[in-house]
Amino acid sequence: IRAAIPIADHLQLFDSVLGSCVSHPSPKTVLDLRAQRKATVLAERYPHGFVYAGNSKDDLCVWEHPQCKAMILVNCSPKILKQARAISKPYMVIP
Repeated sequence: IRAAIPIADHLQLFDSVLGSCVSHPSPKTVLDLRAQRKATVLAERYPHGFVYAGNSKDDLCVWEHPQCKAMILVNCSPKILKQARAISKPYMVIP
């Protein structure tokens, strides 16, 4: 989340930043989330679906959630990349 907050602040495109680290407080940091808890919150906030960017094993369950419509795979390890591609949803890779 340390990288996401400055990017979100710069781009001014996002309503909020949800992450799994609270060491960098910001008004855009709404909740400290990971894995299934993050998937549940995203599904509640975006009942018509969402696209999710991530890079860790904790993100796999977010990508697997039925309301996740597409995946953005950011700097993933080869193992996570392989597991994410097996989910069979549209995706893009950002190395």
